[in-house]
Amino acid sequence: MSFLIGIIVGILTLPLKLIILYTSILTYGMFAYVIGSIPSGLILTKIFLKKDIRNEGSGNIGTTNVLRSGGKKLAAATLILDMLKASVPVFIFSIHEGVQFAVIIGLFAILGHCFPVWLKFKGGKGVATTFGALFAAVPYAGLAAAAAWLTTAFLFRISSLAALVAVAIAPIVTFFVYGLVPAAICALITLLVWVRHTENIRRIMANEESRIGSKDTPQKQRRIFILVFALIIASSFISIAAYYIASQYEIWGCHGGFTGEQHCHFICKPGNSHCGNIFGPDDHIH
Repeated sequence: MSFLIGIIVGILTLPLKLIILYTSILTYGMFAYVIGSIPSGLILTKIFLKKDIRNEGSGNIGTTNVLRSGGKKLAAATLILDMLKASVPVFIFSIHEGVQFAVIIGLFAILGHCFPVWLKFKGGKGVATTFGALFAAVPYAGLAAAAAWLTTAFLFRISSLAALVAVAIAPIVTFFVYGLVPAAICALITLLVWVRHTENIRRIMANEESRIGSKDTPQKQRRIFILVFALIIASSFISIAAYYIASQYEIWGCHGGFTGEQHCHFICKPGNSHCGNIFGPDDHIH
């Protein structure tokens, strides 16, 4: 009888729990939005350069335009502050919550940076703030994104391309390390950053995007974008396929070592009878 009463009470209080959950997300999310909407680059350039960064270069308030218009020191300060705008709210508002809540708070901070109410919703492109959110909420994905940015920037010397690759890698890593729901939220962040870089993508495809250091030949720049985008798509499908195959099998045992050939026997997990179509119900891989 007490068990039945417990079930009834749980069902009746479910809407209240959902209301409390969504209220918490909206409340903390709005605080994160306000913090994220602080225009670091605009404030720094007005204080130290006595000019409006929106009237300089690309008109963007982010790190790249500050670098072009105000120098390395102001750009570094802008980068750090823009990252903190996301990482600080994530740490404060999600310290006792799960990774899903943390990524949502990070998303609100990024929305604040991209669409600040103080600047008539005309903000930055969200790259630095996205890195701050990733490092705080899903640090392994943040590290992977940073490595992807550095590698792409070093190889191709196109800052916007490096940013696009970095944010595209983040949901993939998040999926394998933190699960589906955080990865889905990261995918929304990726979509947002890509949409904010629409003009950069157009310039890359039109062979007009500026590079870090020297200029590149037009044809090569377009090929670089197509090649990198294709690699991202291919790696996504390969990763999903590998994850699917791994989820169907469990290692039964391995023998061999560094001096000989490694033999690992795999068997189907219980309830996955269809997985025998891949390797066979009791097969081994060399």
